[in-house]
Amino acid sequence: MQLGLSLATALAHLHEQGLVHRDIKPSNIIFVNGVAKLGDIGLVTEAGDTHSIVGTEGYLPPEGSGTPQADIFSLGKVLYEAVTGLDRRQLPRLPDDLRAWPDAPQVFEFNEIVLRACAKDPAQRYQTAEQLRADLALLQEGKSVRKKRRASRYWQFLRRASAWLAFAMLALGLFTLSGRLRSPDTSPEFRKRSTNSVANDLYDIGRTYY
Repeated sequence: MQLGLSLATALAHLHEQGLVHRDIKPSNIIFVNGVAKLGDIGLVTEAGDTHSIVGTEGYLPPEGSGTPQADIFSLGKVLYEAVTGLDRRQLPRLPDDLRAWPDAPQVFEFNEIVLRACAKDPAQRYQTAEQLRADLALLQEGKSVRKKRRASRYWQFLRRASAWLAFAMLALGLFTLSGRLRSPDTSPEFRKRSTNSVANDLYDIGRTYY
């Protein structure tokens, strides 16, 4: 877990400077005083620079390198290998004996983070490395990433439902008001408004069109 936190923190700092790494993989990770850091900065460039496709097969996302989301994808693959011991190309497979691991619940939670980091669609990934770091920190504190996401989806559903309900109520109100405006007023007070029947008829026609 500390490995992921250190690398996500480093990546978040890099992205905050408007830069991207473009080739995150195990051989480009170094340890300084026991702390994991991103090495081989030769390919670091400004975010959005897609003039040259660089990176390593298996760690590269479908859309290629050059964006923060591509770096997040690559880091997710590195973390997948570090925790499961499986090759990056085997994602989303998990070890066959995982349920027998003493820390299996934490690994399943960790897998939720990896799956989001490595989503094929960039829009479904973490939008920032800081978001990835925050989920890793949450897991390190012993809290559940799954519960956090369920709660987030629940509140999103409530917000959408509230918006649709408000829209439906507004539409119903406008429909009711429109019906009232279209309906001629047949109350006694209305019938007495004029002694000129032609004027009354013209008024009814105008009210209907209005």
